Amino acid sequence: MKVLVMSTISWFLFWACACSATEGISPSESTPLAQEVEALYSANFSRVAEASSRLIASARLSSENRDEIVRRLTMVLDDPRTEQTRYFNAWYASAETLGDLGAVEAINVLVRHLNYTNGVAGLTLSHVPAVKALIKIGKPAVSAVGVALSDSRASIRANAARALGGIGGEEAVAILERASKTEKDKTVRFYIEKGLEQSIR
Repeated sequence: MKVLVMSTISWFLFWACACSATEGISPSESTPLAQEVEALYSANFSRVAEASSRLIASARLSSENRDEIVRRLTMVLDDPRTEQTRYFNAWYASAETLGDLGAVEAINVLVRHLNYTNGVAGLTLSHVPAVKALIKIGKPAVSAVGVALSDSRASIRANAARALGGIGGEEAVAILERASKTEKDKTVRFYIEKGLEQSIR
């Protein structure tokens, strides 16, 4: 048991050193951090979950690690590869990890991709990873999400309403109430009303 603990500590220390020296490297380089980020593109759910857990653990070791991990995960959200069905895992895992880390630096990217989905629709948030992440980040995201509630695309507006409802608070409620007076799309109105119900409870 002692050997296992020491091995784990040594691995994390090595990783921490590697992370601090990865500025500007490409995702294909063979550093521990690059390998973990690349593992998010796996079709194996267990491997993706394990990589995500290790990234979170490494991010909590130091602010330098966290900043580099947030930077790399944010790049995954804009990676054209994630538009392919087989790489949905990478987007979902990156968004979830950014939410878990409370990455305010990723707010604008997440808002840009509010309508990202694997093609499955539903009332739960499991199919809208950007919404889930923004809710976890919380109040710092309200202003940017509020702007998205005026987007020309109904899908973006609907998910912005879902995010604001999940975040809650006076500012979110005020934005939703203003939008409820002008919104014409039935689906968006539905989520605005749900968001208000959720926030005011």
